[in-house]
Amino acid sequence: IELHQEQEQLQLYRTCICHLERHKKQLFFRDSWEK
Repeated sequence: IELHQEQEQLQLYRTCICHLERHKKQLFFRDSWEK
């Protein structure tokens, strides 16, 4: 059970990182777009 929980945590973590990266890219594009 603990192992499974760790797996879920990892999955959440990866998803979070993915969203963060996407968000950073969007911000970056918006930044360069306004200049």
